[in-house]
Amino acid sequence: MARILVIDDDAHIRVLIADLLGLHGHEIDVADDGVEAINHLKKNNYDLMIIDRNMPNLSGIDAVAIIRTNRKFKDLKILMVTADQFPNDIVKAFELDIDGYMVKPFDVESLLVKVEKILKKQRSGD
Repeated sequence: MARILVIDDDAHIRVLIADLLGLHGHEIDVADDGVEAINHLKKNNYDLMIIDRNMPNLSGIDAVAIIRTNRKFKDLKILMVTADQFPNDIVKAFELDIDGYMVKPFDVESLLVKVEKILKKQRSGD
């Protein structure tokens, strides 16, 4: 299965996603903000990063912008899971070359389907 990094400042969401994906055979690490996420990425290789958009210290959108400037992470698949559903927010996220976007609240089946679809998809990075 896949190695996945789950980043969300809400512990309940972080645990829900981590437990759900762990039960489906994935290896999961967690972080509670963008700074911690980048530290995990420097030490480990991941197939997918699931990240919240709005977090303290370093937002998900800012973390993705930093990550996408590093060629080491060009193959990393990214799913943004957030309460933000304004069209401009979604467009900005996809301009940073994310692979998917889900709005909270979400149902677990939709999350599982989205994760599996992204994991099967080839990255279109440089």
